[in-house]
Amino acid sequence: MIGKIGTSKTIIDLKTAYGKVQTYYDGNKLEARDSFVSIRANNCLVKGKWCYEVLLLSNGLLQIGFCQLNTEFNEHYGVGDDIHSMGYDGFRLSCWNKEENRYGKTWDYGDIIGVCLDLDNNKIEYYQNGEKLGIVPIK
Repeated sequence: MIGKIGTSKTIIDLKTAYGKVQTYYDGNKLEARDSFVSIRANNCLVKGKWCYEVLLLSNGLLQIGFCQLNTEFNEHYGVGDDIHSMGYDGFRLSCWNKEENRYGKTWDYGDIIGVCLDLDNNKIEYYQNGEKLGIVPIK
């Protein structure tokens, strides 16, 4: 597929996860078993427009977004905590790209968060239950 490097099917890459993660339904449902878990998918996106959705089974602190392979995962850093990644947190009402910026609206259990990355125009946009939350430029 043009704009993507990797396998034809994009899945969660448990080998790159930081922290304990429980998977269900062939890896389509994840549950964090530690206080700070970070995980990425198995493919690399290099151009084009890409989206995915997350069904929240918690209303707590999460950072959902995109990251590069060189984004470090540890007990203090995950998606959004460096310049190579972008993360949205509807619990803290912030969008992260190394720095915190006020963004979004409070999420809750059962919300569907859409994440759309536009590498052709260097921007990312989040949706909550189909409602646009606004465009964020990628630095």
